[in-house]
Amino acid sequence: MIIEFELNIADVSYTSEEFEDRRGFRICVRELNNELIHSLIDLYENFDFESQFQGVPPLNIELRKAWLQGLLRRGYHIVATLGGGEIVGHAVLMELPTNRSCEFIVVVMKEHRNNGIGTKLCEASIKWARILRFKSMWLTVSGSNSHALHIYKKVGFHLTGHMEADMEMEIDVTK
Repeated sequence: MIIEFELNIADVSYTSEEFEDRRGFRICVRELNNELIHSLIDLYENFDFESQFQGVPPLNIELRKAWLQGLLRRGYHIVATLGGGEIVGHAVLMELPTNRSCEFIVVVMKEHRNNGIGTKLCEASIKWARILRFKSMWLTVSGSNSHALHIYKKVGFHLTGHMEADMEMEIDVTK
């Protein structure tokens, strides 16, 4: 998938951190930069669409390109990479128009799930939201996604409501 992109860059930088996942792989959590864009595009080209939630990422390639271009232009991004730079996880903070809050989106490639990467991306995103001076982070998750719900609760999100089968969660990042 070839896309034209304009990457939104924050005024402050996120400091990279490395950890070892449950399988022993060295993972680097860092801010997305222009050199990593093609690896991010690969992540969404090879996405397991059975894991799609609320139509994201879109199945149609043209809609997926437009969706990804919008994310890159408007969001603040952190990625989890393997040693060679392959992105295996992606987290986005999308500023909402009210109260200095942001919507949170996190994706981990199917073959890398259940190894601590999602938790690290959530923790890093909370830290990043504080650095960016957001007051809160908000997300929606399928009520049937017990693994994601467990992670979100573990890192401090709390339930604020639900829309049919989806749950709304939020965390105050000022604490």
